[in-house]
This record gives sequence, C-alpha cells and structure tokens, in this order.
Amino acid sequence: MNKNMRIARRSFLRGAGIAIALPWLEAMTPAANAGVRIPKRKRLVMGIYGLGWHAADFFPREAGTDYTVPHNIKPIERYRDRFTVVQGLTNSSGGHASIVKVLACSPYDQGQKLFSVDQLVAEQFGKETRFPSLNFSAKGTFNISWNRAGVPQRAITDCEQMFDLLFRKSDDRAKEAEFRQQESILDGVIDEASRLSRRLGAADRRKLDQYLYSIREAEKDIERQRYWMTQPRPSADKPYAKTPDSNKYFENMSGMYKLMALALQTDSTRVMTFQCFEQNLTDLPDVRKAYHGLSHHGKDPENLKLLQRIENQNMVEFSQFLDQLASIEEEGESLLDSSIVTIGSNLGNANNHSGLNLPCLVAGGGFRHGQHLLKEPLNATPLANLYVSLLDKLEIENDGFGDSTGALEGFV
Repeated sequence: MNKNMRIARRSFLRGAGIAIALPWLEAMTPAANAGVRIPKRKRLVMGIYGLGWHAADFFPREAGTDYTVPHNIKPIERYRDRFTVVQGLTNSSGGHASIVKVLACSPYDQGQKLFSVDQLVAEQFGKETRFPSLNFSAKGTFNISWNRAGVPQRAITDCEQMFDLLFRKSDDRAKEAEFRQQESILDGVIDEASRLSRRLGAADRRKLDQYLYSIREAEKDIERQRYWMTQPRPSADKPYAKTPDSNKYFENMSGMYKLMALALQTDSTRVMTFQCFEQNLTDLPDVRKAYHGLSHHGKDPENLKLLQRIENQNMVEFSQFLDQLASIEEEGESLLDSSIVTIGSNLGNANNHSGLNLPCLVAGGGFRHGQHLLKEPLNATPLANLYVSLLDKLEIENDGFGDSTGALEGFV
C-alpha cells in the first residue's frame, strides 16, 4: 500500500451506471491536516413511538445511577453507561394528534406554523450532506417533522423506496426493471472496490468490507420481502374475528433501522427522524390483538402482558440499531458516540391519551450517561427543555425552543 495515498472525502465506487458513496476512511484525512484536530461530525436521530410506552415497564423505580433496569429497558442494558432515561417531562397537550407537534413543542392551533427541532438542526448540518434530513417510518400516518415554513417533511415507509433514495441515481428510475434483474448493485462496482481495497491500510480495508457487507445485508432484506409478496397466501379458517393487517411491522422496522445506520455511515445525512405508529396487528405470532387497542389496556392484566410483549420487541429492534452504530468506527469514535439518538412518545399514558410524564431515552452523543434522570415535581418540566440541551450539545446557538424554560438541569 502507498502510505501517502489520499482519497477525496466525497469519493464513490462507480460502475455500470451505479455510484455508491464510500464511508469515512483514514485515507480521506488530508496530509496537510495530519495531526491537526478536525471538528468531528455531530448527528441527531429522533424516534417517536406514537402509542406510548407503558410507564411501569419503561421508568426505573429508583432515580440516579444505582437503579434497577425495568423490563422494557433490558434489551439495551448492555449500553447502560451510554444512555439516560429521563422522566417527568410534559407536552402541552395529549391525544394521538399531539404526535404532529411532539418535535415542535408548540401549540397546533389553526394557522399556527410548526417548526420541529430536527429541522432546526438540519438547517445547520444539512449543507454538508446529500440530504439535509431523512424521515423514516416503520409505519405511521402523521407528520412529525416540519421545516421553518411549517411544511411537513414526508416520512418514507417503504424500505425499497428508501434504499433507492439512498443508493440509486434518480435517472435510473426508468431502468427499474433492469435493476430488478441484477443480483446486486454491488456487482457493478465489485472490481473497483477490490482494486481500492488493495491500496488501503488494514483498518480502512475492514471499514470498506463492513460497509459493503451492510449494503448487501440491506439488499437481502429487501429481496426477502419482495419474494414473499409474490407467494400465494395459505388458506385457513380465521381463528379471530378481524382480518389481520398483512404489513410486517417489525420486519419493516428492522429494515429501516439498517438503512438508518447506512445513511449515517455514508454521511448521506446527519439528521433523521423515525416514526412508529402501528394501529393493527403486529407480526408477533404470540400477539393476536391490535397494538392500538392494547395501548388502551384499561389496566387489564392480559392486555398489559401483550402490550409488554410488543413494547419489548420495539426495544429489541432499537437495541440492534444501537449495535450497528456502536460497531461502526469513524474518526476515532463509534457512530453511537458521535450521534445523539433519542426515543420517546407524544403520550405519557396512551390508555387515557395523556401528554404527561412522557417516556424519553437519550443514547450516545457524548453526554454523561448511565442515569435515570427524574425531574420533580413530575410534569413541571417541558419536553422542550430536553431539546434545548440537545441543541447546546450540538453547538447550535438558540434562545430556547418551543415552550422551553431553559436547558434540562442535571443532563450534562
């Protein structure tokens, strides 16, 4: 390998009408900047689960660092020192429709423009990436992301459409049938990738291999879903009254999380939102009731048991996303360390549509984590105060956000 080899930061693998952006490699560091501190990239990922999280399974009973991990946090317990559970925050209103303003933290009155915190960040970071922001959805019907003009940023619910957006050239849409006949978009660039790999150091080769493997895995997920769409459905008597929704909620969620990791790894964007609002059946074989109905559990033990099963699987999928971010290294740290990742909801208690005591978890991003941050008295602290802390950490100047009263105390 030529140790002095340098690669342009916006390099691509090209072949057969295909261009695939490369992840960050050590060889992209300009020689003139060797030994000079280059500002590290910062990122924001915000996930909203529109049917809430059951408080008893989400919030620890003890405040501080010495807490017992509750049931629905256990899937990410291995990252305990890299996330914070925040309790006691409030939104200005409840109801399912409050999801549209949960990232804006302002009244949604007639004629009121919404401006969400992700789009404020996108204004600052979006100039450096292909997409100022991307909006993903495992399944959702609401707009949660709003630009400064109050225009909603549409979320994409289809993995293949998102994959095309990330990796297909726009003028290749007319060649969709041709692409479908190809085994992989990687086939067109594999020779160039091999030549490039021989010129890289061992660390860069591992990163390149990991990146190409991730693309291949995302393609496999899409191909598997495409295959099952072409297969006849088996016939059987309905064991329940209502016809189940044929959409695969968790399968789609898993695919979206993989694409989100790829979007960050390729620096296609540094700002993302992720929405989950599944009203009907999930693709869990042991759950045969609608998710929406279970969120209105009425404290019925059987409903709570099934709801716990769904919410726990939500967290399992999220844990795998954290695994992906933690495994990808860039500029001396993992993507998890360089990314602020939040999950939460517009509802504190979906059973009665309350916007009080909102579930919230923040991972990564360089905060001092490892605690259950309990804000008392409950519901006296606006959710927007957390957003101000996120903006401060991202070094984005602000005079407050939404209905904030200041930064979130105790969140360092």
